[in-house]
Amino acid sequence: MRTGNYLLLILGFFFIASCKKDKNEPVVIKDFTMEALTTKSWKPVGTDGNPAVNPPAGTYVYYALGEWSKDDVITYKSDFRVYYDYGSILPQITIELPSSKEYSVDFAKKTITIGGITYRLLELSASRLKYSRASGGGNPDYVFMFEHL
Repeated sequence: MRTGNYLLLILGFFFIASCKKDKNEPVVIKDFTMEALTTKSWKPVGTDGNPAVNPPAGTYVYYALGEWSKDDVITYKSDFRVYYDYGSILPQITIELPSSKEYSVDFAKKTITIGGITYRLLELSASRLKYSRASGGGNPDYVFMFEHL
């Protein structure tokens, strides 16, 4: 009887040890993490996929995307720099287009500072990034929206 119990125990051990994690299992990325921010590049979008996280109605406006912004790609790296690829369509006016800027993020306060300007993080998930900037003087906040490529 004891030999049978040991045999079952050994077989059970080998069965459990032979179980492997499915390589096709989706990776779960938690909201408001560096992984969510830096895993993939972002593109600006003009359609709000989650208006429930926005400031109160009447206190914000969506940042208007120009035609030149629609093919931009923005990549946040773990070296605390955000890199810009402006695509093939550029604005018709002459403005400085930096290739990168420094950024910092405070997940406890839900803020992100890009190039010295601080924004309030409204959403940061595996698929969407949304932040707002107070425009001051009683004017509505600007809401900026991005989705992963």
